[in-house]
Amino acid sequence: MQQLSQRKISIIVPVYNSEKHLCKMIESIIEQEYSHWELILVDDGSTDRSGDVCDEYAQKDTRIKVYHQKNGGVSVARNKALDKISGDYVTFIDSDDWVEPSYLLRFMEFPYADDQIVFQGYFMDYVGAVAKESTKEIPKQGRILHLGAILGKMFATPIIKLHNIRFDERLRLHEDHVFYYECLKYARQFDFSSYAGYHYMHYGEQSLSRRLQSTDAYFLASELLLDYYQYDITVSDNEYKRFCIQKFGLNQMVMGVFSLYFSSFTKKHRLDVLRMIKKYVEIFKQFYVPNSLNGKLFLFCYLHFTPAIQDAIFKIATALLGRKFKTRLNLK
Repeated sequence: MQQLSQRKISIIVPVYNSEKHLCKMIESIIEQEYSHWELILVDDGSTDRSGDVCDEYAQKDTRIKVYHQKNGGVSVARNKALDKISGDYVTFIDSDDWVEPSYLLRFMEFPYADDQIVFQGYFMDYVGAVAKESTKEIPKQGRILHLGAILGKMFATPIIKLHNIRFDERLRLHEDHVFYYECLKYARQFDFSSYAGYHYMHYGEQSLSRRLQSTDAYFLASELLLDYYQYDITVSDNEYKRFCIQKFGLNQMVMGVFSLYFSSFTKKHRLDVLRMIKKYVEIFKQFYVPNSLNGKLFLFCYLHFTPAIQDAIFKIATALLGRKFKTRLNLK
């Protein structure tokens, strides 16, 4: 077993136009009580001073490494960093978040295993013009499938290196969830801390609003996640399985369908998509229990009408509700 002081943590941070909050994140790493770490900053083609800020910190602390690249997205940036890691563990932090001084140390409370994932809690901090609200989430043993965000987790490096796990660069939605599920396939040791030291920041109205992703992003993410539930992951708790399949698979597919009507797709393309998702009808029947009006409308039409009639109804519904429908795709 390695001694605590010998175990090195690689911290990966993709950076894109984060100048306003970047210093706070980096300072929170420098102030860690556990000092055996390397911080890998990948500047993903920032157009502000983010890249310069990274370089300035690297000049002051040899544990900080900086790489600059053309803008390719968060997955490309994280993959570049994964090629550079030298630690026994890997953890990920977003450039506008920050962590408390004991964050890394509390990960190290557990004995090292080369097939290990360590879980911590985290805070969701909402910062608006007037008030700040914070909610705390602590992971529970046996219920880890919905914890798709890679924040608050530490992965043993051999899981990633031996199985060549990387972020899917095609994805613009749930890319961290897919990466996490790949790691779950090979991890055998799971440790849970009741400590919460990660602050996941939401700044202002823009970060709080639900953005409509591209249609392809929804469908690609939903199909990949549904494949994990069908072929790679066994869940004995049926209610929890239903929750995960609906939240991370079926909801994305429904959002993808509605996003068709806020883009310039032809009727033929919309019908092709509606026909394509018919192959998931049994999964929808078994696992999709929507509470929202949007979700109920979709399910009723999906189960009872032909794609042509579905298309007509969805087109009318989205036209009548307009922007309100577009910005409030609540499909729980």
